[in-house]
Amino acid sequence: MYRMTDINVSIKHLSAEDVGEAYNIEKAGYPADEAAALEMLNLRQREAPELFLGRYHNGRLIGYACGTRSNSKTYTSECLRLNVVGGSTACIHSVCFRVEERGKGYGLDLMKRYIANIKNSLHDIDKITLVCKEDVIPFYKKAGFSLDGPSCVTLGQDKWFECHLDIQRSPTK
Repeated sequence: MYRMTDINVSIKHLSAEDVGEAYNIEKAGYPADEAAALEMLNLRQREAPELFLGRYHNGRLIGYACGTRSNSKTYTSECLRLNVVGGSTACIHSVCFRVEERGKGYGLDLMKRYIANIKNSLHDIDKITLVCKEDVIPFYKKAGFSLDGPSCVTLGQDKWFECHLDIQRSPTK
């Protein structure tokens, strides 16, 4: 076990070489009927690399957040399969960490950095949407998201809820 002072932490865009490891984390973190296929994670990394961030400890990927762009202001089943180049809404599809790294605050830190990356670098995005299960709604509220209610998107057998965050930027002078 590392002490925090012994860990070299980096948050960076996931490379194509790291998608396979993200897939292993995804498979371990979601039920089989909800986990994204390797091909889908490859598509997201290839078509929206600016929305695929990983958290690394000593060079090892321990978790990630990924998404695509859409022109819809709500989370749709189409945004799971498609990336709209220049879309003004970021749709988060996965926030997933290795089982042994959960509950340590790393997910919330990654979400805050993900939001900051969009706010500071992706000026054509004005909204972030996601769907989540009821038990993680408090996590997303801590990250600044608002609950919209039950989602019309179906993933697996559980009920999903839609959340959003409007990107607030200071007016330029």
